[in-house]
Amino acid sequence: SKFYEKDMSPLYFHRDVQEGKYWAKNWYDWKDGGKQLHAIVDKRNRPHRDTLYTADVVIRDIINLFYDARAMDFKAFERGSNYSTLLAMDKDIMKVILRYMGKEQKKIPDLGTFNTIKIGITIIPVTPADKDDDNANNSLIKFEFDEEAAMAQMDESVYYGKEKIFIWLSDDGNRLPLYFSSPVVIGSVNGRLSSYSGLKYPLTSKVK
Repeated sequence: SKFYEKDMSPLYFHRDVQEGKYWAKNWYDWKDGGKQLHAIVDKRNRPHRDTLYTADVVIRDIINLFYDARAMDFKAFERGSNYSTLLAMDKDIMKVILRYMGKEQKKIPDLGTFNTIKIGITIIPVTPADKDDDNANNSLIKFEFDEEAAMAQMDESVYYGKEKIFIWLSDDGNRLPLYFSSPVVIGSVNGRLSSYSGLKYPLTSKVK
């Protein structure tokens, strides 16, 4: 993932995954400050797709979205404030809503207790005007997002739903990704930071 340091706007993304018989490849290139995405997607047993997406907001890849969230100015947010953007993943475009959930102390196993910033994430499928696989190549897709309609047809699978993904960042200049939690079919998937080094700012968020 390549993006500009100044404003976090995306430039290039490449995904190359092979797990057993499954494989997937993405090539993303952006123009217009991230609002125009040229996406080439190849997946096992799926048709080759070569699509140009345009939107009135930035379309991000998953790594760029993560760094953009870390760079947000939370001092300007009130609890419950939302930030919305679009996320590209394989051939799909999804609306991502990040909700500032406030601050709390959280104990991170083997690291200690920290003052943290909690973010809730909602992912909503966005249906483009043209989604037919027969028109997948050399097509131009423009997005007009209807939030009520999208919420009504929301897929209740693993990651979709109201604030089913949570991330805790250290409440200091480093914004360390300390912990995340997300549901799966049975239980939840949790991840934590195991170590850190070379921090740019003092780790003032650590309580003990």
